[in-house]
Amino acid sequence: MNRLLVAWVMMVWTVVVAGCASLPSVDDGRDPADAAIRGRIEQRLAADPVTTPLRLGIQVDDGIVTLSGRIDQAHVRLRAISVVRGTPGVRGVIDKTLQF
Repeated sequence: MNRLLVAWVMMVWTVVVAGCASLPSVDDGRDPADAAIRGRIEQRLAADPVTTPLRLGIQVDDGIVTLSGRIDQAHVRLRAISVVRGTPGVRGVIDKTLQF
């Protein structure tokens, strides 16, 4: 049942991302490369079974990623940082997550 739920969530996520890709871009002054990095990070975190449930703030500035939010377990925090560091285009990670 759990695998079915994960598969369904991934399918919905793919449809949403594909639908958003067809929207016209808006020039909000952000670097397109940073936006692409952020998109890759979001996809990788959603695809990882350990980090899927996380709701993190992700900010990218010239390839430097700042993570914010609350993570309850140390191993999940370390996994999220590892996933982000392994994302192409990421030059560094600033961890501003809170752990309780």
